Amino acid sequence: MSQREILAIRLAEAEQAAQRLGVKRIVLDLPNRRLFDSFEARVKLAHLFRLHRPKLVLGLHAKTPMASPDHWQAMQITDAAIFFSRLSKWDEHFDGLPVHAIEKQIYYTLFFESEWGGAGRYQFVSDISETLPKKLDAIRCYKTQFPPAKDYIYERVTALAT
Repeated sequence: MSQREILAIRLAEAEQAAQRLGVKRIVLDLPNRRLFDSFEARVKLAHLFRLHRPKLVLGLHAKTPMASPDHWQAMQITDAAIFFSRLSKWDEHFDGLPVHAIEKQIYYTLFFESEWGGAGRYQFVSDISETLPKKLDAIRCYKTQFPPAKDYIYERVTALAT
């Protein structure tokens, strides 16, 4: 299967998951597995922040051992884009969109490593028991990332959520 075909499948999976969650997705043209923190990537994301004006941004914190190095790059891009979105005198980079200061940034980590032992610095607790079935349903949309051999993921997500 070609990279283009894989990309089309992954985008379709993400769109299906978004529909199940009732959220709108915006996809930046940043390459999977070749993502690098760059000025251009920072400006693309900051442009969206200025356009959509979020109050809160959630983002990955730190490296994810044994997972994609894109996660680390995405964190760096997000941090810089939050800063760029509030800089004045940069109209040439943002099509005249007004500056926007994001009120809060929350980092989270992916807790699928067996050594995770509970609460810590970059963690918060929110009761999602009402929406857990919807979350699991959305995760199931990602068949290429969670094939039957990885069915254990649903048990881990449930355990972390309850």
